[in-house]
Amino acid sequence: MKNIYLTGVLLFITISSFSQSASSHILRAKKAYSRGNYVEASFESIKALRIKPKKKKPQEILSFSYELAQESITESIEDLKSLSTNFTGDITVSQRKRIVKLYKTLKKLDAEKL
Repeated sequence: MKNIYLTGVLLFITISSFSQSASSHILRAKKAYSRGNYVEASFESIKALRIKPKKKKPQEILSFSYELAQESITESIEDLKSLSTNFTGDITVSQRKRIVKLYKTLKKLDAEKL
């Protein structure tokens, strides 16, 4: 009898933590979107949808933030590429590293969305 009760309590805690987790990701996605951080908003929406796939709010946020995130990353890459056409030392190296990081973020975002 104690095992059934303990299993029920653990199941309830697990389910509660998942719903809280989805809600916290949705809240983070909303905040990120309102700050203009569309990449973070997209990732947080995806995390929420992995926990609760039928939730409407993260679907809405993702539908708006995903394309804006792609545009933002692409613009940043293009800006950095135009700045560092000639090798000028450490600044160019850091700019190139930033381009690679942004590109990897874009690819990760594409992979996560699938």
